[in-house]
Amino acid sequence: MRLHRLVVVSVVAFTVGSACDCGRNVMVQMNQGAITLDSTDLDFGPVTEFTDAGRSIVVRNTGAAPLTISAVTIEQDGGEFTVVRLPGPIGVSGSGNIDLDFSPLGAGDDHGVAVISSDDPETPVVRVNLHGGPIWPALAFEPDAGFLAFAPTSMALTSKHALLRSAGGATLTVTSVGVVPTGNPDFSIVRPALPAVLRPGQSVPVQVDYSRSSRNTEGLMSVNSDDADAGRRTLRLLPDPAAQCSDQLDNDGDGLTDFPDDPGCSAPNDPDEYNDPECVDGAMRSCGSSVGVCRPGTQLCMSGAFYPCDGGVKAGAETCNGLDDDCSGVTDEGITEVCNINGCPGARLCIPDSGVAGGAYGTCLPVMTGNEVCNGLDDDCDGQRDEGIAETCMINGCLGTRLCIPGGDGGFTACAAANPATETCNGLDDDCDGTIDDVMPALQTCGFGVCARTAPACVDGGMPMCTPGMGGMEICNGIDDDCDGTPDDGLGTSTCGVGACFRSVPACTADGGMNVCVPGPQSAETCNDVDDDCDMSTDEGLTTACYDAGLPATRNVGRCRDGMATCAAGVYGVCAGQVGPVAEVCGNGIDDDCAAGVDNGCGSCNPNGLYVRDGGAITYTCCFGLVTLNVSQFQILSNGTTVIAGPSQNGAEMMSGEATTCPAGNVRAAASVSGGCTETFTIDGGFVGPNEWRGTYRATFTGTDCGCFGGIGTPCTSQSWPVQAFRQ
Repeated sequence: MRLHRLVVVSVVAFTVGSACDCGRNVMVQMNQGAITLDSTDLDFGPVTEFTDAGRSIVVRNTGAAPLTISAVTIEQDGGEFTVVRLPGPIGVSGSGNIDLDFSPLGAGDDHGVAVISSDDPETPVVRVNLHGGPIWPALAFEPDAGFLAFAPTSMALTSKHALLRSAGGATLTVTSVGVVPTGNPDFSIVRPALPAVLRPGQSVPVQVDYSRSSRNTEGLMSVNSDDADAGRRTLRLLPDPAAQCSDQLDNDGDGLTDFPDDPGCSAPNDPDEYNDPECVDGAMRSCGSSVGVCRPGTQLCMSGAFYPCDGGVKAGAETCNGLDDDCSGVTDEGITEVCNINGCPGARLCIPDSGVAGGAYGTCLPVMTGNEVCNGLDDDCDGQRDEGIAETCMINGCLGTRLCIPGGDGGFTACAAANPATETCNGLDDDCDGTIDDVMPALQTCGFGVCARTAPACVDGGMPMCTPGMGGMEICNGIDDDCDGTPDDGLGTSTCGVGACFRSVPACTADGGMNVCVPGPQSAETCNDVDDDCDMSTDEGLTTACYDAGLPATRNVGRCRDGMATCAAGVYGVCAGQVGPVAEVCGNGIDDDCAAGVDNGCGSCNPNGLYVRDGGAITYTCCFGLVTLNVSQFQILSNGTTVIAGPSQNGAEMMSGEATTCPAGNVRAAASVSGGCTETFTIDGGFVGPNEWRGTYRATFTGTDCGCFGGIGTPCTSQSWPVQAFRQ
């Protein structure tokens, strides 16, 4: 956030050129304001960066009614121009100031447009072009004579400082400082922190070191910056190999160099050129001041005395022009001028050291003001007439107030009661409107429906009684017959239909007629415990084919047949009459196990093969998933001696056991994983046919680590599962 020092300057004298509103219709309608500007251009001139300057747009009302400036917006690329204050309503033939502030944000020119909105019906929007600048960075040396002298000196090492100063209106950036290597090597510098960013008026010192020797060549300090006129500046560095009066330099700045031309030199080896020269006829010395606009002159010695200072620029009377005319070190101090503000005599002060080229005046302030009274005049000189004036009055026996009409001709508004109360029925004019007991509402009501009655709310300061009428029996007619506040209530509902066709409707329609009940549509009966066909019977005669006596693959294969289930209470019951698979009976010519083959497996058979568990996979997880079973199939290999249980996330388990035969042999195998928690997996069962066996699959856990890390996780416990497996 940038802090501004607000300086508001009222610009009251602009030359009216092409911006003159000469083309507007002079036939201004009655009782309308008309806006006119002194100029459509406002120039702030160069303003030093990080400072503020104020200017004002003078608005005049040439209409027949007060003019109101409703808004002023700034169209600009940056935020250099801001609106400080808008004038109040401007009276007929009056004027007002729109105060603006300009604070540049960098080098160059700044432009904007002030868009002024008012209640002028013919020209509701006018524009003023805004300009500020230009400003540029500039570098100055101190000392400013173009050299830094180290003579005379008797020290082996001497250090002096050259000051790099930002002398322009914009921020200066110094990018490099150094000693030119082709000059005197006795000079060196202590480099400051770079880049050095200097706001206007800021400076940075550069230490220059000189090692005294017999060399008399000069050194040269070079400085690079973004100075708009000279990006690279140099400062001569003068050594001390010779006396000042023979160094070919004007060391004391009197315009004379060395012996015998400079009267300050008594001999070629005189090191004291800085002393005032002796008054020898024909000698000259510098005189006067270099402060402000002043410039030094010269004094000539004649007949043993110095004549008055001749030439140069001498101090004069201070004027408001942005210059130090009296050479006091301050610009534009102590200058005031008479001005006019809102038709009143005023004064404004020239702003000292404003930094504005040509000088800048502050806001015009009235010097003689009075208290505002209701007389159609601007007594307090604030640009508004008769504002903020109120006086007490009486209205209908009540104490009231009335306001002086702002911008008017000294008239007051009608008297308004100061504290009116709500009117009540008491024989008094509580709200001070001139009428007694004009309460609202004026009528009171009582009763409902056919019993409703009205009566005056107030009579002779009292509230009369309101008596409701008599009610009757409620009927369907849209009227509140029984006066309970609800028409056609308490008459019940009308029903029709049965089952899914059942319907119920109110006895009366919304418009007071009798409702007709219409049964719902019938539909085909489904097993849902609903009378869909509306015959007063539910789920009647509904059956469906069913089969759960074996695997789905055996349905209607061989001897296997569907059964029939009957619907009751929305649910199909037990599957009756179905025929499921049994063990194959050899030689009967029937596919007993419904495996798509007659007498399959009769005689000797090979038990090896892949068997799938009926009912899904065996799953079990414990110890954070370190043990995870997901067994859905078993494979018998090597003539029945090896059983592979899998697949499982822990890998297939290869279990060894006894040889297995079919169709009536046993299935026995086991595998063990030893450790802190020993895991043992066992399958034990027998064939019930050539392609089916039944048994039990067990997982047994023994050891101290089965508790799963001190009980943190789910411990592993022994489990067993029944198995019915069919050959794939």
